[in-house]
Amino acid sequence: MFVNQFFSTKGVFRHSVHITDHEDPSDKQYEISYPALARYFHTHFDSGVKNMQLIMEKGTTDRPLPGDGHWIENTKSSLVYWFDNGSH
Repeated sequence: MFVNQFFSTKGVFRHSVHITDHEDPSDKQYEISYPALARYFHTHFDSGVKNMQLIMEKGTTDRPLPGDGHWIENTKSSLVYWFDNGSH
C-alpha cells in the first residue's frame, strides 16, 4: 500500500551515496525499481530502522507528469535513518 501511494508503477527511486572512506572519494548510485521498492523499505524497517527522514536542500526540481505524477530530483539531499535505540 505504501509504495502504491507514493510511486508510479513505472517509478524508480534513485539513491546515490557519496563514499569518502577511500583515498579517492566517489559516488555509487543505486536504482530501485517499483517491483523492489516494498522489499527495499521493508528490509530497512525490519533491520531496526524506526523512521526515515528525507531532507532536501534548495534546488529541488519538481516536474509534473501525466496522470497526476511528479518527477522530483534534488542533488543536495540527505536520507537520515532513525533507529529503535534513538540513534541516527
